[in-house]
Amino acid sequence: MKEKILIVDDIELNREMLAVALGDAFPVIEADDGAKAIELLKTRSEEIAVVLLDLVMPKVDGYEVLKYMKDTELIKSVPVLVITADSTTTVERECLELGVSDFIRKPFDGFTVRKRVQNIADLFMYKDNLENKV
Repeated sequence: MKEKILIVDDIELNREMLAVALGDAFPVIEADDGAKAIELLKTRSEEIAVVLLDLVMPKVDGYEVLKYMKDTELIKSVPVLVITADSTTTVERECLELGVSDFIRKPFDGFTVRKRVQNIADLFMYKDNLENKV
C-alpha cells in the first residue's frame, strides 16, 4: 500500500525539517542523495505515495532522479514535489517537462508542506482508483 513519503535531500537538517513538517500523518523514508533515491524507487516504489525531491545534490542530482522516473514511467504513479529555493521559470519548466506535480519553495512552512503532500497523495490515489475501475 502506498503510504510512505520519500524525502530526498543531501542536507540532513532539511530532511529532518520535512519529516517534522509531515508530523505523524505519513511514515517517512529518507535518501541523502539521488542514487539512494533511485535504489529506493526500484525496490520500494509500491510503498511510496509521494516523493519530496531536492534538485541540487552532489553526484546524482534531483534532475537525474526525475529522468529515471520519467524513463521508467514511475512518474505516472508516484507524484513528485520539488523542494527548491530556485523560482526561475527555466527550472520550473524543465521540472514540469519531466513530470513534476508541484513545487514547494524554500523556506517552507510545515502546514503548506503537509497540505500539498496530502492533496497530491489524495489526487493520485483517486486517479489510481479510477484507472483500476476502468
